[in-house]
Amino acid sequence: MALLAHLLVSSGALGKFDEDAVRATVINMLDGEDTVVFRSRRGLISGFTMRAWHSPGWLMAVEMWWWAEDKQWIPLLRAFEQWARERGADEIRISATTGPGDSKIRSIFGRAGFKPSEICYRKEM
Repeated sequence: MALLAHLLVSSGALGKFDEDAVRATVINMLDGEDTVVFRSRRGLISGFTMRAWHSPGWLMAVEMWWWAEDKQWIPLLRAFEQWARERGADEIRISATTGPGDSKIRSIFGRAGFKPSEICYRKEM
């Protein structure tokens, strides 16, 4: 829970961290057929697949949380990408906060083949 609490603070998200609600969400994600959670020593990435509202044949893998205090950002991203590919996703969407490190975030995503889309990054598979 501490990793997700740190993510909430770092992202500048509004609202109180409700540990019980977060725990229930994580349990549902671990048990879900269309959800995934990957962990490193001090990091995680999680997400789900969903059909595009405008094109039911288009499957998106959408990141929900991504945080890596152990700096294992890229290995976590690669695990999520591989999972999405195995699920047959047509697109991956990953959101990122903006701020002082925004140019670094854009650079990392750009090298990985992602393009900014609104406030998230997307990559066609």
